[in-house]
Amino acid sequence: MASSRNLFAGVSWTKTLENEGEQVPQLVEAGIKQFAGKEIKGKTLGIIGFGAIGALIANDAIALDMDVIGFDPFPGMVGKITSAISSYDLAAQFSISNL
Repeated sequence: MASSRNLFAGVSWTKTLENEGEQVPQLVEAGIKQFAGKEIKGKTLGIIGFGAIGALIANDAIALDMDVIGFDPFPGMVGKITSAISSYDLAAQFSISNL
């Protein structure tokens, strides 16, 4: 999901504002559009593995109105996370995922 925005460039840019004092709000407003990302709502996120991290990411993505598909070698895990996740085999997941 972080790949939908240019985070590293944005962080570097904000560091250049360090000594700008009261001008920071105006500079941010003027420069923020260069870091606009893609809309992720409605995109499909493919997750491989629904351990602790995969489950957190899946639930966060669903909260952002993304479609989540997944693969886990232990099929029972998918159902324990949320009913909003579709389970696919690994090859199908790669062909369907946007992120």
